[in-house]
Amino acid sequence: MAKKPEKEKKITEKKVFNMNAFKEGIGLGDQVVKEKELTWIPFKKAFHDAVGLPGVPRGYTTQFRGFSDVGKSTGIYETIAGAQKLGDFIVIIDTEGSFNWEHAKLVGFKFEEIADEDGVVVNHIGDDFLYIGGSDLLDMFRNYDYSKSEMTKNSLRNIPVIEDVARLMNVILDKQDAGELEKNITFCWDSIGSISCYQSAVSNSNNNQWNAGALKRSFESILNFRIPASRREKAKYINTFVAVQKIWLRPNQIGQPTIMHNGGEGFKYGVRMIFHMGGKSTSSAKKLDAVNGGRKYQFGVRTDIECTKNHVNGIELMGSICSTPHGFINPDEKNAYIKENVAFINKKLGTNFEDFQVVEEEMSEEDYSK
Repeated sequence: MAKKPEKEKKITEKKVFNMNAFKEGIGLGDQVVKEKELTWIPFKKAFHDAVGLPGVPRGYTTQFRGFSDVGKSTGIYETIAGAQKLGDFIVIIDTEGSFNWEHAKLVGFKFEEIADEDGVVVNHIGDDFLYIGGSDLLDMFRNYDYSKSEMTKNSLRNIPVIEDVARLMNVILDKQDAGELEKNITFCWDSIGSISCYQSAVSNSNNNQWNAGALKRSFESILNFRIPASRREKAKYINTFVAVQKIWLRPNQIGQPTIMHNGGEGFKYGVRMIFHMGGKSTSSAKKLDAVNGGRKYQFGVRTDIECTKNHVNGIELMGSICSTPHGFINPDEKNAYIKENVAFINKKLGTNFEDFQVVEEEMSEEDYSK
C-alpha cells in the first residue's frame, strides 16, 4: 500500500521580546533611574573634623538624635544656614517651641526683623524661608479630621498633632509639583516626639502606641518616596529633610539597655543618615564656661558625635564636637573661640573684661532641667 505524503510542517518564527514595548504596555514609559550627583548642605569645618562628612546630604532624610542638651538643635541651625547659601527654600517646623532666632542668626542664617512702634521685634521674615510653629500648624489644620481625611467646618482640637507636620510637608511638595514653588526645598523639624497624634488629641489621652503608629503612617511616603525621589536625574528639584529626635533607654534583662526614640521608631528605618550626639547610656556632655572675676557664661557644650547610620556613602566615624551660639566648633579651638567673641560674651554678662578662661565641667541635673 502506498504511503501517504507527509504534510509539510509550518515553521513559525519565535516572537522577540521587546522591553520598550512591554514597559509602554504597563504604563511605565521612558524610564530614567540615574541619580543626581551627590551634593551636601555645608556645615562648619568642625563637623567634618569630627565625622568626616561636610554636612548633611541633599535628597535624603537625616536625623540628629540624643539625650537633652547635647547640641542636636545646632544641627538644625547649621542646616538652615547652609541650605540658604545654596539657594534652597527652607521650611522650619518648630513643634518644640524652642527655635532661637539669635542662635540662627549667629550661625549664619539671614532674615529681616520686623519691630513694632516700641522697637520690639515681633516677626522674622524672608522670601526664602517659611517658619511654622505649633500654633501655625493648629491654625492651618485644626478643622481637619484625620480619621475621615476631610476638612470640617468646626475646630476639632486645640493642639497641633503629628499628622499636621506630614500634611504641611505634602501640601508644600504639591505646590512645588504644580510649579507654584520653583525652588529646591529643605525641611527642618525640631523635634519628633514633641507633639502627639490626632487620636490622642481628640480623645484627651496621650497614648504612646497611637503616637508611634501615626508617626510611621504619616511619614512613610515622605521618607520612602517623596524625598528620595527628588534624587532621580529627571526630577526637576532636589529636596532634603532634617529632623531632631530625643532618645530614651529601654532596660534589658540581659546586656545594655536599648536606645529608643521619643515619639516612636517610625523614622529609624526611613532615614538614610543618623548622627548620634552624646553618650548612649547617659548624656556624657560637658558644659563650656567662659570665666573671669567670678562671673561665668556657658557658651557651649562639648559632646561626642557619631554617624551611626550612613546609607549614602558608607562613612561612619565618631569624634568630638562643641556646640556654641555660633554653630559647631572643633574642641581644640574653644580657647580661640572665646577670644574671637569677647565682645559677645561681655554683652551677655554685662561686663567689660578683656579676656576669659575656658572651664570645662560635667553637666548637672540642674543644667539639664534648664
